[in-house]
Amino acid sequence: MKRCVLVSTVILAVALLIGCSSLGPVRDIKDKESALIFGHIDLTDAGYNLENVNLLKYKKVYFGGGTGGIGEPLRVYSNGSFFVENLDPGQYMLAGFTAGNVLHWNSKSTKKDFFTIKRGQIYYLGTFKYVPGKKGGFMTLATFSLERSKTPSERELLQWLVEMTKGTTWETKIRARLNRLK
Repeated sequence: MKRCVLVSTVILAVALLIGCSSLGPVRDIKDKESALIFGHIDLTDAGYNLENVNLLKYKKVYFGGGTGGIGEPLRVYSNGSFFVENLDPGQYMLAGFTAGNVLHWNSKSTKKDFFTIKRGQIYYLGTFKYVPGKKGGFMTLATFSLERSKTPSERELLQWLVEMTKGTTWETKIRARLNRLK
């Protein structure tokens, strides 16, 4: 009986650890093809913290659901900033995000919402301000929009990324990008 309780406790502990796992330290550049995308969604007026960002690659199938992250494995911070390193070149779209334990999905997306990531590119997706629309109800989705915002600026986010990628080849590439900004 004691052994059964011990085994059950160990299984529960492992399950909890797996559920709480993160992406770990920033990975160094995989190869010259690898790209990095970064951006920011300001949710302060809505009273939400950013929990997940759903970045999808064109014609790639993803599995998941609910309010969990769907798509590429982004590093998301409660202040609204996010990035993903070592992306393959291709077409991507910001499909939605989770905030306030609610999935905010871009249900009206079309092919024009995709953007192209080139090999080795550091791509600034943008800084956005969350604007709530109609509240959701039973069997209806809440609506929202994202408006371009000036703060934090691309420069400020790159300075933040330098700190986040310290000690990797990404740091060097980001510093070079920062130096090219006017």
